[in-house]
Amino acid sequence: MRLAAPKLDRLRNPTDRFGDLHLRICAMGGLLSILNLGEFQLGRIFFWIYIVGDLATFFYLTFFDGYIYNGWNWIIAIPINFFLAQIWPIYWAVLHWF
Repeated sequence: MRLAAPKLDRLRNPTDRFGDLHLRICAMGGLLSILNLGEFQLGRIFFWIYIVGDLATFFYLTFFDGYIYNGWNWIIAIPINFFLAQIWPIYWAVLHWF
């Protein structure tokens, strides 16, 4: 029993795995190219959005959540606030409302 040979066009240009997808994006107007947002710029934008959400959640939990700190409980509460700030999408989607 013989296996079928792979298509030669894929072997000649192995980097063109997303050629069809690229053509579809160009046909739709190339939204990413119009906005001049490549993969690197989008990654940076999402990184800074995540950092701003992280800091805002930490400050909300620390100062505006109504938790009363005393002489010893801040040692436990601040690290918990820090952890919840790191997972802020989960906190705001699920944990805050229950």
